Amino acid sequence: MLYRFINSKGIEVDSCNLSNSELLNHYQVECDEDKKQELVDIIVARFDRHLCPQYEGETMDDVAGRFIKNYAENLSSHTETAVKYMTDKETTNEFAQHKIFMFFLEFIARLAIMYKEREFGRGNEWACMTADKIINAMQP
Repeated sequence: MLYRFINSKGIEVDSCNLSNSELLNHYQVECDEDKKQELVDIIVARFDRHLCPQYEGETMDDVAGRFIKNYAENLSSHTETAVKYMTDKETTNEFAQHKIFMFFLEFIARLAIMYKEREFGRGNEWACMTADKIINAMQP
């Protein structure tokens, strides 16, 4: 049974349509044990779906790639906020920043290869072309 809750915009929605922070907020103030259990079940299901391997042989690197892809597909206009968080010395240490940078360099290198091999479409042509220019500019 899906219970209904008020979301952060003041609209009544099914529990499955709450954001993660809304789920946690409702869990912290909810007294009804059945409603609390439903909120926990949704949180655990999301954790399992997004942060755990989904098939045999899927590695944590695969999970991370899937998570970043899903995050990027839903990012909309919050890119600057996410980047500020990842580069803030209080929230992300230098080693993590280095690993993030190396990840994105590898991603750019892969896009450049896709550009050279003509494996792009209208939706990523600019990204692949720009990645190719970046990689070429890095060459001695």
